[in-house]
Amino acid sequence: MERKVFKPKPDEVGIVFEDDTPIDIDVLAYRTVRNRKYLLIAECKDRPRRKVSISDLELLLRKSEFVKKKYSRIAEELGEHKPVIEEIWFITTGDFTDDAKNFAKENNIKLINKKL
Repeated sequence: MERKVFKPKPDEVGIVFEDDTPIDIDVLAYRTVRNRKYLLIAECKDRPRRKVSISDLELLLRKSEFVKKKYSRIAEELGEHKPVIEEIWFITTGDFTDDAKNFAKENNIKLINKKL
């Protein structure tokens, strides 16, 4: 597992941000099975006084789409199968709004906080 920062290519601009702002992925881990990468992507926030909202989770989903596109390009270059996003986690020292909890359930995002 590692933290990664990616510089978007022109065709990747707009997936996360509307400009070429670097994309920061707090945790990126993968396993390879039969020439295919299975990815785990996680966002980590230390904000005990601020609840995580739907907008935070939407940003994480856009980052996940970006990573999938980036790794799909790499897989194509290497002759591998397209990657699969296996898990998406949001880890915080705080808590989540009720709306965010529902959104996470609908979008298969695992929520982890200091209370669990």
